[in-house]
Amino acid sequence: MRNIIVLLLCILPCIAFAQPSKDFKNGTFGLKFRGEVIEGYKIVRKGKNQTEYFKGGSAEFKITWVSDYAYEMIFIRADIPNHLDGDLTVNITSVRKNEYDAIIDSEEGPSVVTMYRIE
Repeated sequence: MRNIIVLLLCILPCIAFAQPSKDFKNGTFGLKFRGEVIEGYKIVRKGKNQTEYFKGGSAEFKITWVSDYAYEMIFIRADIPNHLDGDLTVNITSVRKNEYDAIIDSEEGPSVVTMYRIE
């Protein structure tokens, strides 16, 4: 009986979530931090490339999906020196129809954000 409970606890989270790598691998997204929309911030993700647009510039990253719930962002360039100029790891913690919550690990520490589909 104990083994069945452990097995169910391992399987149920996999069944409950959508496959974010398929749903969110490509598209245009907005960003929320602490529930508030970050105005003027847009993320365009296509295949292995991601461009982030913000007030005053943009930044480009190479994306590598390491699992259905995690991807790495390798910094390529930014218009503003020292802005978003490090590599990031993104771990998806929950998925809904058109958005997901994630923990972004950077040199400055972890941040919890919500990314929502615009297009």
